[in-house]
Amino acid sequence: MSDVGLLNPRDRSARDDPTSTKWELVMLEHQAALRMDSSRPMVQKNPSGHLTFDGSYLRAKELARDSAVGHGVGHHGEILQGAFRDGEGQIHRGLVTLPFPLFNSVAWTVPKEEHSVEIDPPEKTKAQRAVALLLKQFGTPSPGLLVRVRSNIPIGYGLGSSTADVIAALTSAATALGIRLSSAELLRLAVRAEQASDGTMFNSRAVLAAHREGFLIEDFARPLPPIGLISINCCPDSPLLTLDFPPARYEAAEIDHFDDLRRTLRRAIVEADQALLAKVGTESALINQRYLPQPSLLDILDIAHANGALGIQVAHSGRMVGLILPANLDRFDRPVSAIMGGVQELGIVPMFISRLQ
Repeated sequence: MSDVGLLNPRDRSARDDPTSTKWELVMLEHQAALRMDSSRPMVQKNPSGHLTFDGSYLRAKELARDSAVGHGVGHHGEILQGAFRDGEGQIHRGLVTLPFPLFNSVAWTVPKEEHSVEIDPPEKTKAQRAVALLLKQFGTPSPGLLVRVRSNIPIGYGLGSSTADVIAALTSAATALGIRLSSAELLRLAVRAEQASDGTMFNSRAVLAAHREGFLIEDFARPLPPIGLISINCCPDSPLLTLDFPPARYEAAEIDHFDDLRRTLRRAIVEADQALLAKVGTESALINQRYLPQPSLLDILDIAHANGALGIQVAHSGRMVGLILPANLDRFDRPVSAIMGGVQELGIVPMFISRLQ
């Protein structure tokens, strides 16, 4: 049985020590379950079958001794995504992200002689663009910067890989330059660098972010209620990049419904009501099914309802589906084992997390 099924994110002994065997196993299992095609995994098996960190991680560790470090957290799609009215009645695309701290990006920044921003690996172009925008915005005279980014987030499934890279690079570079960035400034820079971002830079606060414009439609000022989650990748062979997916053209009735869901979510957050949160996630997922159909979603929803799950949530421009459960269940509790078994019968590999907050 996979150790992932037993992982509790509150297990600080594993989470705080990135060299722990349990954490290495988790990372390997994530790569297998999500069919990660990562050319730079942080953890590998050597020819003898032992778990090892690859050379790029060790080089990054050496770099970290004399560098500024930044972090960005991944997410598991959204609780709510749609189009929302602001205080003046103008409509903006917005989303409420579900943070997923099992996935992270880390960046290390050091100065270099050439007056340019160098990114490692070079394909992290959005992170490079974000740091260049930071330097331009603040007009900081500085030498060039070398920014090294490492991540365990699979690309193309709606897990926030590019935003995590961008936030890690920005916070690392800002620290190196002595610049203090607010969460709102991070959001603006991220949207300029990526064209579409999310709200993970606001840490524990739930926000409704205008993810293509770079401002907050609403700050709920509290975290989402804690939940359990069974995570599945509906389409591991068909990754999808956000900017390759055309934005949904919502009908007027759907926009009205988003306002209702926003009010319900506000209440769920104030009352820490997991069931209301799941209701919002489920209805948002079903609206999104018209614009980006997820294979087997209705079968998954049937499994959820039949076995005591509170509802579902999805990555609205990705491939992930989460079955929402009460927080702090055990892997062997009947709702969890029944749902895991039902999902496996669909030919999908599930992953259980006992508590997300």
